[in-house]
Amino acid sequence: MKKGQLEMVGLVIIVILLLVGLVIYAVLNKPNDTESKKEESIRANNMRNSILLTSLCNTQTKYAIQKCNEDSSFAGCNTDCKAYITQMLKKGNNPVSDELYNLKVTFESGSETKTLYSIGSCKKGITSTTDSVPSSVGNYRYSFILCD
Repeated sequence: MKKGQLEMVGLVIIVILLLVGLVIYAVLNKPNDTESKKEESIRANNMRNSILLTSLCNTQTKYAIQKCNEDSSFAGCNTDCKAYITQMLKKGNNPVSDELYNLKVTFESGSETKTLYSIGSCKKGITSTTDSVPSSVGNYRYSFILCD
């Protein structure tokens, strides 16, 4: 083999090694979808918490909903508490964000489940974990979807 041919073979080997290195780098550096989904889920959980922990009728929203369901003359609101809570939870009156969301509040007592509030209409999006608040008469469940 001549010196020029030997140099060409060496150059080809170097180019092949560089290409293999680039392919390995591209495979290992691909974005991780599970991390992105975790971040979105955390965002949805934070949004749900911020809505349920804001003050409504001089108490946290999730407890105002509970008190209003158990006592329709709940004195924390100087108006019909169910209509007031519905109005405050709807988009546009949400003090937390202007993002679209779906918040569903259900009440479970024994084998009976009743939907108290269903705000928003999106069916697909980022779902938060369901928050459950027990009371002496049943269990309140707050499910939340941050719309796509």
